[in-house]
Amino acid sequence: MIESDGERYKVNIVKSTPNKILYGMLLLIGMVFYSISGIAAKTTHGVGFELGNLTGVSYKGWLNKKKAIHATLGWDSNGGAVIVKTDYLSHKQGLFPLEKGKLTLFYGMGFSANFEIDMVFTLRAPIGLSYTFEKAPYDIFFNYAPGLSFLPGFELGQAYGLGFFYWFE
Repeated sequence: MIESDGERYKVNIVKSTPNKILYGMLLLIGMVFYSISGIAAKTTHGVGFELGNLTGVSYKGWLNKKKAIHATLGWDSNGGAVIVKTDYLSHKQGLFPLEKGKLTLFYGMGFSANFEIDMVFTLRAPIGLSYTFEKAPYDIFFNYAPGLSFLPGFELGQAYGLGFFYWFE
């Protein structure tokens, strides 16, 4: 709130698109640093791209052999709003035996923030599959996430994505 000559003006610094992008990037960076603060130095990290109703740059960091954090900064392909999402994922390996590579089921909980005119927050329940190539430092994945938006109002929704990660050790 700003006062000038006894009048009050509401200032919403998140309204403009450049500010939405800046705040989205800062939120993603904060979430990633928070999520990797507990990750040991010798863990695997992946950087990639996700294409779907959320399209953008993704990061995945392993907490241990079965748990990981997946974060994406991108835009809503349906409306163009900036979105930041992060998911805490569990992985089940060996459910689908293959001769080459590895097919892994993952599922978890997460949230997203959609920087439209009014910010929209959503709880997510992602589930998906990833295929890791046998002798290559990358994988591909597909995920589907039903969700419940709870601010500014309640609404059921869904998200989906197809992407890849390039892995660093």
